Amino acid sequence: MRVILPNRLVLSAMAGINSAEFCMNFPAGLVILGGFNADAKAMEAAKRVVARGRREFLFDDPIKGIEEEVARIAGKKAFAVNVRSSSLDGYVEVADIVRRYGGIIEINAHCRQPEFIEAKCGQWLMEHPKELASVVREVSDAALTGVKLRNGAKCVEAARLAFKAGAAYVHVDAMIPGGLCDFRLVERISRLGITIGNNSVNSLEMAEKMAKVAHLVSAARAILKDPHFFHKLLASPKLAEPFELSG
Repeated sequence: MRVILPNRLVLSAMAGINSAEFCMNFPAGLVILGGFNADAKAMEAAKRVVARGRREFLFDDPIKGIEEEVARIAGKKAFAVNVRSSSLDGYVEVADIVRRYGGIIEINAHCRQPEFIEAKCGQWLMEHPKELASVVREVSDAALTGVKLRNGAKCVEAARLAFKAGAAYVHVDAMIPGGLCDFRLVERISRLGITIGNNSVNSLEMAEKMAKVAHLVSAARAILKDPHFFHKLLASPKLAEPFELSG
């Protein structure tokens, strides 16, 4: 399994925002749909998150809703699907969808909202690296698999076990208190395998700094402020290089 990216830029998932229609507006080499919720427990958690004012994708039938979004983008852009699930079955079903449509599944071990942690998804998986590795081992047999992590005490261990279990990449949100980025963390994980560096990528200068320690560079909120943000980053020869993901 392999996916050829036309450049080293990644549009990171934004829950309630990154639909297929939205993602097709940007020239990032890889666009990540979602985050989506693949089973009933994760969807119930999402509904509680929405009730307190955060954005989420809410589908009556989670798997059908995810497949409809995937079908809209397949063949048009290289894509991944960021997904949460409280059960292995949810991840396996999404892995089957992305395999059939030529995409990537990105296991969400990142979201820190208490509702998702209570449902044993999002950051809960990062804090239980062996459980995360078990999920990766199962789904990577079916589809190209990435993992989204956030800076934390078990981040490096989770990345190491995820790569060992078959992850094609780790996407790390390296946020540190004060709104800064832990570039040393990104560099450590890059030594373990293909790494997407995320956080503080809000200018060409910061994107090129991230590209020195990561294989791929992701941004999200910056494009909400400037829809041409990725176009500007492609002025960098390094960021404009193609890249192959395989597993």
